[in-house]
Amino acid sequence: MFTDRNLLLAVIGLVVLALFVASLYRKYQESQAIRRQRIAMLLAGVEQLERVLDRIHTLGLSRELRVLLRGDLVRRLRAVQAVFPGYPGIQGRIRQARSQMDAEGPAAPARQKSTDKAMLSEQLNALAELRHILTAGGLSKPLDGPALQGFLSELDAARLRIQFDYHLAMYEAYRSADSTAQARSHLMALGKLVEAAQLPGEDIESMRQEVQRLNQRELGEALKAEPGAAHAAGG
Repeated sequence: MFTDRNLLLAVIGLVVLALFVASLYRKYQESQAIRRQRIAMLLAGVEQLERVLDRIHTLGLSRELRVLLRGDLVRRLRAVQAVFPGYPGIQGRIRQARSQMDAEGPAAPARQKSTDKAMLSEQLNALAELRHILTAGGLSKPLDGPALQGFLSELDAARLRIQFDYHLAMYEAYRSADSTAQARSHLMALGKLVEAAQLPGEDIESMRQEVQRLNQRELGEALKAEPGAAHAAGG
């Protein structure tokens, strides 16, 4: 016979079951939220690396650095797959990233020289973003001290060369247009860059020699332009 006591126990049982189911559902929702957050973080890292790799391909950086970034991209994509095996297109993206890493040749891609301020800004910003990735925990596998310093020195050298090439191109362009004041302002910028540079090696020495050569040329042009210079030369 179904008594009030039995009814009460049945109701209590249903309440307990409902609470248990609600608890399980809440835990499921929390786990799904954590999973979505993890995937979002991984994809943000993937997108940042893809963006940087696209931006630096004209900067002439070393194979070691390019392979490092592409290898990190592969690891991040595989981590996405581990968290969400059914993520749309993940298998194809992993294959493509791996293929691009394997295709990196020993020679650095030709460096594209900056010919205007917009291009200069884009290249310098790309280097700054890459430096941030290397130094602010942007890699899934952090670098040891010597390796990190080696890559940072490479970025410093690339930054110097980009700025040098820009001012040299502007100097030559203004000089060809007989805009003497503007040409000399870029020559002064070249001199300041070389003077402030703390990088050893043949590359910086060649820059110094180039600045000296241009200064000597400017001095020679200035002497020719002085009143009486032509008469003195002929007499």
